[in-house]
Formats: sequence, structure tokens, C-alpha cells
Amino acid sequence: MVRLPNPQLADQWRRRLRRFENAGTTVAQFCRQENCSVASFYQWRRKLETNQQKIGGAFVAVELAPTLTAEPSHAMIQIELPGGAIVRLDTDSQQHLLQNSILAIVQATTVGRAS
Repeated sequence: MVRLPNPQLADQWRRRLRRFENAGTTVAQFCRQENCSVASFYQWRRKLETNQQKIGGAFVAVELAPTLTAEPSHAMIQIELPGGAIVRLDTDSQQHLLQNSILAIVQATTVGRAS
């Protein structure tokens, strides 16, 4: 994952790039309106697209098959990491805890893979 030096600046550029998608202008016109350079526009677009691709590539679609167990309410999510480690998360956990755990796992396994 590409490390962005300033999260606030990255968020500002994400919003700016979304505005551009709806602007209906050329990059040069948009940059003049936004008071930013064309070079910065392309640099941030590339940086954010690369970062999103690397994050997006970290997940694999899964299909949950129904299972017959004695305790159907005690379902687990199992994530197999590179190197063979396995992380098991209880699906009864609160959604934000599951999301934060999965995000932390993805970030931990992608550190140092930036090009």
C-alpha cells in the first residue's frame, strides 16, 4: 500500500478528484478553477488510484456456504495470511470491531509492498 504523507491532504485531493468527475471541464480548466497545478492533479490522481488498487487487490470475494453445526450462532470468519498465519474473528462481534480488525490485518500484511 502506498503510504500517503498527509492524510488530510490526501482527503482533500480525493474530494477534489470527485468534483472533477462531475465538473465536465478539461483538467486544465478544472485546475485553474481549483487553483492547483495540472502536474499536482495528475500526481495525486495516480497516487490515489495506485493506493486504491493496492487496497482493492488485498481482498478476495468469498461465498459463504451453509454449514450444519451444533452451534449455528457461533460462526467465525477465518482469514489465512501470507506465511500461513490464520486469524479467526467471531461473527457475533460488533460490525465496527470486525471492520477495524480486517483493516488492520490488511494494512499489516501490505506494509513494505509499495513500489
